[in-house]
Amino acid sequence: MENIRHGNTYLLNLTFPSRIVTELTLEDIFKFSVAKYKLLYYNNFVVFSPEIFVRIKDGKISSFPMKGTIDASIPYANEVILNDEKEIAEHNTMLTLSGMT
Repeated sequence: MENIRHGNTYLLNLTFPSRIVTELTLEDIFKFSVAKYKLLYYNNFVVFSPEIFVRIKDGKISSFPMKGTIDASIPYANEVILNDEKEIAEHNTMLTLSGMT
């Protein structure tokens, strides 16, 4: 909370490890999940998301970035996104988290 008050961050993801005891494998968890968007990565971890990342349909690959996107057909889309307070905050947060500041 102190860092938020000092303006050091706009966004926090407050997470912590949770130990889960199960007889299921990661592949089982992936298969049994009803999540719309999910990924099993080399049987190392499973990811669930409310947002689609990539779709392959009829031989066409489409990507759906989660941050910093806008419909390019909007008049002055470039200026709109570059001056949007929420987009600026997300951009700064993502760059800070990735160590690019």
